[in-house]
Amino acid sequence: MAARTGHEAYHVREQGLSRATDEEIFARAVQEDWVIVTANLDFPWIVALSRVDRPGLILFRAGNVSDERMLELLKKTLSTVDHAELGRSWSRARCGSHRCHSGRT
Repeated sequence: MAARTGHEAYHVREQGLSRATDEEIFARAVQEDWVIVTANLDFPWIVALSRVDRPGLILFRAGNVSDERMLELLKKTLSTVDHAELGRSWSRARCGSHRCHSGRT
């Protein structure tokens, strides 16, 4: 779905990570300079506790929505984030609103 926004995107299983832990996915994202797009609430904690300035994170809290609605939220979120900062920022997208934060604190 993210590929439809003009970004290169892969599912974890396409990267051989279908049985990987969240921490293993995070480590690979740091190594490969990926942006994690997820609904998994563990990732904000992993990112915050890591004390590294990447990877970027887009957290979906939209509930059970159609793929088209999810794509719409992703496009809206991506349009509000400076692409130069995307790998070092985190965003939360949900129906009706989104919040974007640049950098780490």
